[in-house]
Amino acid sequence: MASKQADTEALKRLTDEYRELQERIQTAASSQAQLGAQESENKIVLEELQDLEDDAQVFKLVGNVLMKQNTKESVENVTKRLSYIQEELKRSDEIIQANKNALDKLVSQIQAMQ
Repeated sequence: MASKQADTEALKRLTDEYRELQERIQTAASSQAQLGAQESENKIVLEELQDLEDDAQVFKLVGNVLMKQNTKESVENVTKRLSYIQEELKRSDEIIQANKNALDKLVSQIQAMQ
């Protein structure tokens, strides 16, 4: 009787961990989708900026004000932003993969208990 109750409690704990891992994966996937959209937008901006001549006027929206910005500086900023986004995408992939691996191990444990 005590063994069956311990098994039930262990199964409940594993099930809770399973749900938590699923939520983590879902959160990371959502974040990854947002980062993917930002990456696409920034690639388009970078292409447009690279097509401009050096003396072209570029403006950056800061709050409610358009501020004039050097074209070269704009290209550098967007390139840095793209690099950051790509690093975050890589990190997000690693988080998702680690959680999926943990989820697979958990499924094996749950199946072994049943």
